[in-house]
Amino acid sequence: MLSDEDFQDISQSLRSEKTQERASALRCLSANTDDPRLLPYIEPLLEDKTVCIVHIPIHYGEIRYLAATALAEVRAAVGVWEKVCVEFVVPLNVTELNKIARATGIEERRGLPGHEGTFELFARLREMGKLPMATIELDPVEKLEIAKMEAEAEAKRREAEEKEGEKDYSIENTPYYIRQPDGTWKKY
Repeated sequence: MLSDEDFQDISQSLRSEKTQERASALRCLSANTDDPRLLPYIEPLLEDKTVCIVHIPIHYGEIRYLAATALAEVRAAVGVWEKVCVEFVVPLNVTELNKIARATGIEERRGLPGHEGTFELFARLREMGKLPMATIELDPVEKLEIAKMEAEAEAKRREAEEKEGEKDYSIENTPYYIRQPDGTWKKY
């Protein structure tokens, strides 16, 4: 459970007018975020089609894509087993967006600098129906199972590292092999 201060910060970011602030808050939420108070702040973002950077390497997509992932993560953490299902534009990099723009016969960017030009291009292509759509269905039960498997694998890795640190590396305990004239190997 988040502290009251952390909850206030995250919930304020999720309600922010600034797209990148909402996107950053959604990317930070994970299966370790076990605070049910966040659910009513994430759920409305499933309808948010605002263009943003969804992940690195830089891919452009919609807030609703990030919201679906974050919502499934938080639901898994708090034990809400309702699936998350959202239709969204498939995240694309700038090269893919420019290729679609050229194929459509539109100007790649209208002189807007940096990401703003790409956001505008993404929105224009989406309005024209030229961007690929997908439906994501995330099951919090699967998210929880994956998180458990990852935690178990990490625990086994740490245990193996600890055991490895206890090994006796003296030459006396290390077997060695010498090739015999007949081509076989003999252990010493």
